[in-house]
Amino acid sequence: MPLSADVLIFEDDPEMGSLAETLIRHLGYSCKRYLDGKRALDLAKEAAPKLIVLDIMMPGMDGLSLCRRLKADPATKAIKILIASAKPAQVERPRAEQAGADAFIEKPYQVDRLQQLVQQMGGAPAKAKPVEPAVRAMFWGVRGYPDKPMEASTYGMRTSCVTLQSASGACLILDAGTGLPAACEYLKKEGHPKEIGLLLTHYHVDHIQGLQQFPLASVPGLTLKVGGPEDPQLDLQKLLQQCLPQAQATLQPSYLYEQAYALGPQVKLDVLYAQHPTTTLAFAIEIDGRKIVYCPDSEVDDSAQVQFSDYEQKLVRFAASADLLIHNAHFIPQDYARAKGSGYSAWPAVLRVAAKAAVRRVALFHLAAAYPDWRLNEIEKQAIQARDESKRPFEVFVPKEGSGVMIP
Repeated sequence: MPLSADVLIFEDDPEMGSLAETLIRHLGYSCKRYLDGKRALDLAKEAAPKLIVLDIMMPGMDGLSLCRRLKADPATKAIKILIASAKPAQVERPRAEQAGADAFIEKPYQVDRLQQLVQQMGGAPAKAKPVEPAVRAMFWGVRGYPDKPMEASTYGMRTSCVTLQSASGACLILDAGTGLPAACEYLKKEGHPKEIGLLLTHYHVDHIQGLQQFPLASVPGLTLKVGGPEDPQLDLQKLLQQCLPQAQATLQPSYLYEQAYALGPQVKLDVLYAQHPTTTLAFAIEIDGRKIVYCPDSEVDDSAQVQFSDYEQKLVRFAASADLLIHNAHFIPQDYARAKGSGYSAWPAVLRVAAKAAVRRVALFHLAAAYPDWRLNEIEKQAIQARDESKRPFEVFVPKEGSGVMIP
């Protein structure tokens, strides 16, 4: 699908870039954001935007050099360019003008000034064309493993399972908790492709118990590529043979390690070892240019304590600029204080990571099965209030079984 946008942003600071994108989208403009300027010339020619916002200091090519090239190229010279910088304006503004920039703005942004410049330089937003969402994330199991039978919940009581489908035809299943059968039935009705990826974060019971009821495994001609961590206590191939002895689909198990993988023409996977008992993975998945980060079992420590681990910093880099962060928020803060070290997080720590990583949406996932609906309602309300008080631009919610997120 050809790139099209009213505004392109090239900014290597995820938080500043996310803020600018949110403000620009709020004005009605379509917008794309990139962390460096390596492909800026090609992207500008392809998208033909009305406006480009350029940071001066970027990996790949500095903003002033890029501005000169854009203004010297007949194909891009008419595009308005707004140079942004945290460096002293009295020095950088004249340099930006010499490079051909149409305007200059200091960082951190003054919200009103940024929006005013965008409207002046961008003109009227192009009429948006209705398009199918690039990626659809559906939640089929959202809770932790229950220690005892629990009451019915409007949020659901199934354990971890999420599906990702893209407009280009890619299909992934994340974890195989008790939400897996419902996910399979949905994919059958939707018309699934002939190849589906199943990614397992680890082998605790609430992430694999759905394998015993895996309807897609009985579909002849279907290829199921199953990836999971190499754990000395469990063999992935044997697990699949035990759970699916009568499988008619082709099963292709493989181990995943902390590295990057190409899962298809439009699908990339990055893997991080998560802070959780036993060998546990977190996934950063890029599909059709959209980034979804899945960390269902991951402990981010209480910020009030001295940090002896660099896990939070790693996670922030891993989740940087994600369109959707699905992260464990198992505990309320009071319960986390009593269960610290168990491998689960409390929602305030998740919001802290989301803010540092400049993500767009946050799903508070894998909440304790013991929590009743009123508690989950309260968690979502408090998280939204905390987000608003900190003036962060991301969305935050507690997902329910059968609900979905459309990522344009």
